[in-house]
Amino acid sequence: MKKILLLAGLIFLIFPLKGMAAWSGKYSIKSVKATSGGVEVVLSGFTNNSTEVVCTHNSFVIGNSNSNYQVKTSFVLSAYMAKEPINISYYSCRSNGQIEAGSILFQ
Repeated sequence: MKKILLLAGLIFLIFPLKGMAAWSGKYSIKSVKATSGGVEVVLSGFTNNSTEVVCTHNSFVIGNSNSNYQVKTSFVLSAYMAKEPINISYYSCRSNGQIEAGSILFQ
């Protein structure tokens, strides 16, 4: 049992950011761009101030290999067309510094 707890503790120390998330806050969508890798979303006035997930860009990406890609993209397009603000959760950055989008929330 002690070995399992020690192993779990080591895994947490090695990968501490996996469980941490940030939320964009409620913003309207400035632009949506379809690319070969997925959909890029820019929120009007959003600046990433998270201390847990520090990315070099302020744009979000829903990668086409992302789970629920079609649902998340539909949410973004619906919000954009309706001019409704959304809130995006994020856990990590892409290699180019863009924010990897997690959940999309209408509020």
